Amino acid sequence: MPLLRLMLVLLLACAAPTAWAQSSAKPPALKLVATIPHEQIADMSWSVDGRHLATSGLLSIEKRILGAKILPTIAVWEVSGKKLVKAYTKNGPYTDVTLIGTQPLVLGYLPTTPDWNGSVAFSIWDAKSGALYRHVYGPTPIDDPHALQKNAPRSLSYSYAGNRIAAAHVGGKDIFLYNAVDGSREDIINTDVLAHSVSLSRDGSLLAFGQQSRQIIIQLPSKQQLASFYPFDTGSSGTAWSPDGKRVAFIKNYLSGIKASAHSDIKVYNAATGELLHDYIGDFSGAAVVGSRQTIAWSFDGRFIITSTSDGVIRLWRADRPELLMEVLREKGLGSAIALSPVANLLAIAGRSSVRIYEIK
Repeated sequence: MPLLRLMLVLLLACAAPTAWAQSSAKPPALKLVATIPHEQIADMSWSVDGRHLATSGLLSIEKRILGAKILPTIAVWEVSGKKLVKAYTKNGPYTDVTLIGTQPLVLGYLPTTPDWNGSVAFSIWDAKSGALYRHVYGPTPIDDPHALQKNAPRSLSYSYAGNRIAAAHVGGKDIFLYNAVDGSREDIINTDVLAHSVSLSRDGSLLAFGQQSRQIIIQLPSKQQLASFYPFDTGSSGTAWSPDGKRVAFIKNYLSGIKASAHSDIKVYNAATGELLHDYIGDFSGAAVVGSRQTIAWSFDGRFIITSTSDGVIRLWRADRPELLMEVLREKGLGSAIALSPVANLLAIAGRSSVRIYEIK
């Protein structure tokens, strides 16, 4: 009798596998390798060679008798030594930050620099010296009679392989392509939507953008439309390209105050055809963060998709199929920025007072 009971228990266990048994991949391990002090971070960016990390938020950069003065700041850090390279007081409303090349250069919008005028769309600075590298000029009255009133960037994307910058400017439907080396205009893409979430693939040959729930992918430089589809019934708050540019992932955006507990919060598409490849299902309890923070990213080796949502959880997913591998709990409150190194599986996570950098093993 005991033998029969044991056989029955084993049979039932095989018939109803646990969630752990259903997972075919071993959950990755996270090793903390660095902590960088920077408060209330809105955005982060790695340099092309992975040696530097730029952060945009609040930082104590001026020492006073009664303490430090906290200012909105873009800061550039040397990751291995956890050393502050340079800090820029941020006078303008632009909160995104992007590092260009290996020098590196800082790409941003700062409308109160001394030589700024209405024709400057955004500027590039030397990250180490703080010297202005180049102003990039946006739409002109030839492009649009009201161009100088709306040439600030609504959305920017940089492709290091193609040395290309894509920008959707405030109020306009066109997307402008710029050369990141000399700031010259390469092309204008005329669209029929008020484009947002502009995102270039790593090699700069594909461009994804959307309006509300619609997403469009075009080939560059031909401007041929490859796909047009509707991932969600609301808009997307983040876009992530696979390293080879063949797949693109979107994370759903929810209105403030609406709790997300629905299917299809992440979707992955074939970039060339618009075919839905994977539909990730989960209870995000707050969904993606609205704003400039990066909420979805693809690991440099193509194995993982990482998401940040306003329930305070970083999630690591398999990229080849819709499977949750692990969760990383963070501080309560709105979800913060995440950024993945382009040359290693290093994940930067922004907390309330610091950036924690983990190695994904």
